[in-house]
Amino acid sequence: MLGSELAFYFNSYEDYEVFGLGRSKTNILSNERQYIFNLESFKSEQLEGNTFDIIIHTAALTDINLCESNKKLADKLNIDASVEIAKLAKSCNAKLFYISTDSVFNGTSGNYNETELPSPLNYYAFTKYNGELKVMEFYEKKCLIVRTNIYGLNQPFRNTIVEWALKEWAKNKQINGFEDVYFNALYTGQLASILKNLFELNVEEKILNIGSSEIISKYDFLNKLRLKFGFENGLLKKSKSSEFISNIKRPLNTSLNLSKLEKIVDIPTFEDGINKLVNKFRNI
Repeated sequence: MLGSELAFYFNSYEDYEVFGLGRSKTNILSNERQYIFNLESFKSEQLEGNTFDIIIHTAALTDINLCESNKKLADKLNIDASVEIAKLAKSCNAKLFYISTDSVFNGTSGNYNETELPSPLNYYAFTKYNGELKVMEFYEKKCLIVRTNIYGLNQPFRNTIVEWALKEWAKNKQINGFEDVYFNALYTGQLASILKNLFELNVEEKILNIGSSEIISKYDFLNKLRLKFGFENGLLKKSKSSEFISNIKRPLNTSLNLSKLEKIVDIPTFEDGINKLVNKFRNI
């Protein structure tokens, strides 16, 4: 999702030459600018001799249930592959952006700043935090950890919060929205724009929170999405996360403090992000 968004965004600028590393090809980039590898077994030596100025590491196993049931796979994709990407960045002295998650925090307080110590509740968050640590350990010199919580669209649809909701509503099915889970929802296109600004401003932070200006509940997020797409009110039910039994712990309030970011760029609004999402959907 994010990788495709970044490829599309930066490919529209003549002063950026974009290359993609992933498990499958995209029609966004020409064939000669795509490297197809299975990240479970990827080694930096496989791209030896290639030189890049900036590397954005977006790949991760984000399925929380799968991370819990297959920890070995989660380790390979979220930790080991991150080390190999760091090695690649170091080999060509590239600036490395590691896209992490707000889920590294336990969600008991919210408004987390960059200096607060993470406390992951589940194995997905554990591997992402350990990915942060390994990347910084191996390549602290030119690495920036980005903590964020994004939404967007995959082509074809997968099971992100937006795509899940739209698929269920299209079948006239009611879904639940948690009123006790909070985050700074950021559209992938907004993150792409901010990253471009960070490149060009040559920002030297080591960890940076990036999100929208509005802290909202998952229910409010889904309700605004419902309204934008014109679905009936009865298709979204307000609920609490405690009403649903799960063996996997999830944080309740992972809202991020954006004080550091607002000194660098203008903080994007949620309204702008959701409008961009709607426009993209209509142009698919």
